[in-house]
Amino acid sequence: MDPSPIDRFDAAVEQLRRALDGFGEVNARDHLGHSRARLAETGEDLIAFAPVFREEQLRAAHMNAAEIRSLAEAAPNLIGRAGELAEQTPEQWIAWARDHETEIAAELARIGDIHGQRPRWTRRLHSTYKAMLYLIRAHQDGLAGSVYELILGYVPSRLSMANLANRAGEQHDWLEQQVPGYFEWFGVLRERRNQLKEGLVVHLRGARHPGSHPVDLGTAFTVPEGKYEGHHEVRVEDVADGIEYSARVIAAITGR
Repeated sequence: MDPSPIDRFDAAVEQLRRALDGFGEVNARDHLGHSRARLAETGEDLIAFAPVFREEQLRAAHMNAAEIRSLAEAAPNLIGRAGELAEQTPEQWIAWARDHETEIAAELARIGDIHGQRPRWTRRLHSTYKAMLYLIRAHQDGLAGSVYELILGYVPSRLSMANLANRAGEQHDWLEQQVPGYFEWFGVLRERRNQLKEGLVVHLRGARHPGSHPVDLGTAFTVPEGKYEGHHEVRVEDVADGIEYSARVIAAITGR
């Protein structure tokens, strides 16, 4: 069985922690420069915020299950004898909701937001996604400085991973070879972050696949106009991807 999204997130955080530990050992031994200090600082920011992101995922999963339960109790015609489901676990409630998505949407439109709290906890989840992608993006610029320093022996004044990604050269070829798929992923990251910056009308996005772990709640949002016009979503897997790629680049820099 594939790991759940939150388990994959935990594993990615641990992978980054180990990579940063190895990087710290090399940095202390070789007395490397400012660019590598920036890499370490932005990486530690990610590690520090990871428990906040994880806790908000767990909170949102429980709130989502409670909302589904209340919906069933307030609208028993939706499922028939709601009392028979009273002892079900949050996981079972969420699985039930996946099978009744259309009916739930119609019933919510009829009776409105039961708790009156969805805007608050949905916004909290959305905000942690925005913060996490911001930290991942900032970390990529820290990684870029260390790649330049390692391969070319200097750090350009206008430093960013976007410049490295768009500029042909030895540093670009090295990173592409060491971490296959990195630049394709980085392009997706930039799109996601820019979409989030312009997104309005935030929604909760439930588990992606039938049988998914309940702690698999994404944030969905709408960009009303411009380059990113349309409906978009961000998932736990998107965050895990960013942390995993970051760890792989650090391992390549330190030769581990």
